[in-house]
Amino acid sequence: MTLARALRLLFVALFAAPLAAQAAPACKGVDLIQRLKRTDKAAYAAFETEAAKTPAGEGLLWRIEKPGVAPSHLFGTFHAGDPRLIAVANKAQPLIRRAAVVATELGDMSQSAKAMAMAGTLISGVSADNRSLALVEGEEKRAALARLGEERGLDKASLDAMAPWMLVGLFALPVCELGRADREIVDEKVMTTARTAKVAIEALESVEEQLDAIKSIDPKLIGDYLGVIAERPALIDDGFATMVSLYAASRVGAIEAAMKHGLKLTPKQSLLTEDVSKRLVTDRNKVMAQRATPLLEKGNAFVAVGALHLVGEQGIVELLRKDGWSATKVW
Repeated sequence: MTLARALRLLFVALFAAPLAAQAAPACKGVDLIQRLKRTDKAAYAAFETEAAKTPAGEGLLWRIEKPGVAPSHLFGTFHAGDPRLIAVANKAQPLIRRAAVVATELGDMSQSAKAMAMAGTLISGVSADNRSLALVEGEEKRAALARLGEERGLDKASLDAMAPWMLVGLFALPVCELGRADREIVDEKVMTTARTAKVAIEALESVEEQLDAIKSIDPKLIGDYLGVIAERPALIDDGFATMVSLYAASRVGAIEAAMKHGLKLTPKQSLLTEDVSKRLVTDRNKVMAQRATPLLEKGNAFVAVGALHLVGEQGIVELLRKDGWSATKVW
């Protein structure tokens, strides 16, 4: 799941085009936490108990302050375009318009820069020598992944030629979300608002830095995860629906507990291992907090990063607090 979040923006751009020619199917995922609440009171209570332990686990918009410095804001985004997500982004528009600067993970990349980044990604991630499906044990599972690939406009040979980390990104989103090629995702909504208001936009990371982190994940671990997706393809839709509901409720810190109790995934099955979390979340949190600090010191900055980067002991909210900043939840 953590890996999926990091790849969403990239794979919407890469794979939405062949799907856009068709009418996007309706989303069919189920919010598994609400189901858990109705059907398994004990498991639901365990979920709530675990979710409550996450520092900064509730809140998508935080006011960041220090004496003598104009307040800034930290906002958690979601790399998808479901209308419920965009409604959340719309609430932040007045602050974005009044900001002195807006900072996002990748900044305001031009269309040509995006095209170059996508081309470079394809070159580095696609090869006839990959044989990525071989990482998944069992012909039935490999056939199931091939069927999921066909739903996304790719044949089995194309899947096999993709690097393992690309396959995770491909299956991170349900087909209904990939079909929303004409809709902005939350990150883009932030940048469009800033651009229209003529607010400067800064980047906290480079495409290369993000991809290096993603590519460092153990392929065998990815193969195990893909095997789970092959056995339980509904996890794609249900996982997305569950995360959207939690995000809309400003409860991103509950997502990891949802994977465990709602989706019944072990850390290995969900890619939420300590090593993966360190590479994709914790290490990047430190870099982004460090790079955002000079903007915060100037005051009236609006910093927008993937929402899971905000939560936990090593999340950006707690990192800023440890550095002397006051972080207060707005909503």
